[in-house]
Amino acid sequence: MAKYIGKKYIIQSLFCFVFLLILCTCNDPVFYAISQEVKPIKPRIKGTPTNIVEYKSYMYVASGYTLYKYNSNTQPYWSNMGSPSGRRILRLASANNNLYALCATDENITGQTVIYHYNDSEPANPKWVILSDSYKYTQIQSIYTAGTGTGSRLFLYTKLDKTTNNYKILYIDAGTPSIINELATPQTGDAELCGAASIGSTYYLATKNKGVYKVTGNTGTPIADTPVDITGIINLSANTILLITRESGRVYTFDTTENIQYTNIQMGRYSNGTLAIWEKSSSERLLLAGRQEIRYSTSSGHTYGYMELELDANGIKTGANFIEPGIGPVSTIYPGGNERFLSTIGKQPVNFIFQTTTSDSNRIIFASTQKNGVWSYRERGSLPQWNAEGEDEPKY
Repeated sequence: MAKYIGKKYIIQSLFCFVFLLILCTCNDPVFYAISQEVKPIKPRIKGTPTNIVEYKSYMYVASGYTLYKYNSNTQPYWSNMGSPSGRRILRLASANNNLYALCATDENITGQTVIYHYNDSEPANPKWVILSDSYKYTQIQSIYTAGTGTGSRLFLYTKLDKTTNNYKILYIDAGTPSIINELATPQTGDAELCGAASIGSTYYLATKNKGVYKVTGNTGTPIADTPVDITGIINLSANTILLITRESGRVYTFDTTENIQYTNIQMGRYSNGTLAIWEKSSSERLLLAGRQEIRYSTSSGHTYGYMELELDANGIKTGANFIEPGIGPVSTIYPGGNERFLSTIGKQPVNFIFQTTTSDSNRIIFASTQKNGVWSYRERGSLPQWNAEGEDEPKY
């Protein structure tokens, strides 16, 4: 009888232990994080998409050989527009009220690259037209836009020949959208272009190895005392420009004085150069900056996605610093949604971020991920979340 009572006591004790364990686990941060995970959606736009640009109130993005078009007001799904002459699209740009595509002429993206211009001056028969000047250069590697409206300029970074590491920066102006011009300077070795911004009619080019160049007319001159490991540049306002460096994501700013100042703000992680401005209203603005693990991988990780830095009308808000989405008083996601951010886009290396402008009433945020297609932050099944733009969700 004593043996039976002892056995019964052990079973009851184990039951109580398991019950308490489950009860405690429900309040455990790890358990809560798991509960915030959402089911991945199969992406409509797969692979490694390009940057996202706006052209005549529509958003455009490409992946591989396909260009997609979107506007939540008039066309609330990404429609397939094919490809310029069936070529692989590497990057897009919208400048001077024109749409451009940098394309590869071979499957391995190792040979000639060319620029296409989308000519829709005849709405009944819009078409892509190759810029014949493209063939003058061995390999145009990147394109960036600086400025707005008719004051915007498209900058191109190109390799001059196959045998040496000689590069040059080119540009296309508003008045001549089909003509590629050469900057008189810089033309120095490995000054790899990584972005462009502007103050008035003056353009500023960020390079990964040579700092920042000021461009007026067709001449670029270096600005003194600039960091050399820049990964990105962006306008915070009409007269304020921000730079971010790779290591620790250090932030610098400058204005018309061209006195570049370190802000004492940093992400604490590597910056991959992704920068975007998000705004809900004139008093709720954020800088979004892509981050990555110190040891970079193209696969999902645990410290990717982006960080948020609060802004005001003039630039960085006094006392602000980088924080993860869902934590601060102003955020791209709902209050308290940090765990869901970490379990979704927070695991994805993000190459580009873009918020639709006021021409699109929903002001949706999109992201081009490293290998898992185009994502967006929107409500899905009454649950606000970052997830892939789904191929099974033709309309929202």
